[in-house]
Amino acid sequence: MVHKGIEYGMMQVIAEG
Repeated sequence: MVHKGIEYGMMQVIAEG
């Protein structure tokens, strides 16, 4: 996945939520 940063950020937000 080229947009690894976006995917990682989204995953972090979901994990925090």
